[in-house]
Amino acid sequence: MGINILKIVLLITATQLLMASGCNKNGTKPCAMVTPYSFNVTSVFSPQREVYNVGDTIFLNSTFPKTLTNLISNQQVDYNNSVGIGGNFKTVYMDTINKTIQESLNRFSLNVIKGSKSIIGNSPNSGINIFYLEESSN
Repeated sequence: MGINILKIVLLITATQLLMASGCNKNGTKPCAMVTPYSFNVTSVFSPQREVYNVGDTIFLNSTFPKTLTNLISNQQVDYNNSVGIGGNFKTVYMDTINKTIQESLNRFSLNVIKGSKSIIGNSPNSGINIFYLEESSN
């Protein structure tokens, strides 16, 4: 039962991260405010196991090219030198006794290996904002 709950939490977290991704190419307005965009970008959790233990290190790797196809208009969008591409990584604790979900950033150690992070401002214990590092090809 515990592994199923962990899988659901990881799936919800990854979905939130991908759904919350955005851009701010010219630094004045988020791109979603100007034109609607929809992209298909994948992420991979590793190592992939059936059982995780408290204290295990789990990596989330998300890499995508600088040019993406907008699934709404089929238009190619170039994100070269864009500012602020990223998303949110939310953390929650499921209290199985009281059947409640609580914000729980203080229960996790989240580190960004490439890119940068900041605390989510309106709810500091709910998670972090993650911003991607631009490399030469992605």
